[in-house]
Amino acid sequence: MRRGAVAAIGIALAAAPIGAARIVVYPDGPPPGTTGGFGEPTCVSCHFASARPDSGGALDVGCLPAAYSIGVRYELTIDLVRPGMERAGFELSARFADGPALGLQAGAFQALDPNVTITESGGVAYVHQTRAGATPPEAGRARWRLAWTAPRRADTPVVFHLAANAADGDESPLGDHVYALERTIAPAP
Repeated sequence: MRRGAVAAIGIALAAAPIGAARIVVYPDGPPPGTTGGFGEPTCVSCHFASARPDSGGALDVGCLPAAYSIGVRYELTIDLVRPGMERAGFELSARFADGPALGLQAGAFQALDPNVTITESGGVAYVHQTRAGATPPEAGRARWRLAWTAPRRADTPVVFHLAANAADGDESPLGDHVYALERTIAPAP
């Protein structure tokens, strides 16, 4: 390659916007392992949102029991609310909170609507939105339905880690709002 061509490529790369090569869009769901639990990052790892709590919206896991019973199936809802939200996504995991099974998958998930799917990675099931589930059904509100079947053993608490992104829909990592929560439930006595 001629010296002039090399210089032209170098100038073109230098003129490119900073970070342009790093913009990645995940329309079919986040990469596995972005729940914020057990040392995992949250959606902030790809979306340049603030990691501090955001008072302009809310994230919740509805119908999660205070204590779980062995093998019982619980129907859960993930609710994300944010004014101006055009796109939305989430990732949820359930793992044993302590003991010899610390960090291992606890129970099993099932999608209850076509807006939810499950991806397994490293022995952990990650529940997240599908491409269709990234479009909120009403302005500023997203809801996903799933079921969790409690583990067949009840000797340790289970911790749920959930991260969600309320995006402005411009397909960039800027202007989005990330939420995360952790809920621990004990086995029923």
